[in-house]
Amino acid sequence: MRDAVHRLVDVGMTESDISRVLGVKRLAVWKLLVRAPQIVPDGFADATAYGICERYSAGYIDGDELARQLSRWEFAPMQWAGSLVEDVGPVEGTFSSEVGQALRDGLIDGELYELVLNAQQP
Repeated sequence: MRDAVHRLVDVGMTESDISRVLGVKRLAVWKLLVRAPQIVPDGFADATAYGICERYSAGYIDGDELARQLSRWEFAPMQWAGSLVEDVGPVEGTFSSEVGQALRDGLIDGELYELVLNAQQP
């Protein structure tokens, strides 16, 4: 989404217009705009795993390349709340927050999700 927001700004859209077009809050647009640019690691299509999924969805990389990149991605460790009942919520950089969100947003399908999840298992 970060790339889409920046492209829309480049063509002259305001934050309010972008929030309406994308169906997100203006604050979310603002956060994407003020966040410092991230450096894309060598051998990867984007600086985040979610961004790699966005590139796949847009047709810039194929499913095999997506799986190769995400199987090598170093995700943040999951946070343990101390109880199976407690939920710490999405923690930025974890598999769930990046690839899980890409699945929920329709950027990837369940088959690719499972493929990448299984590649992450030691």
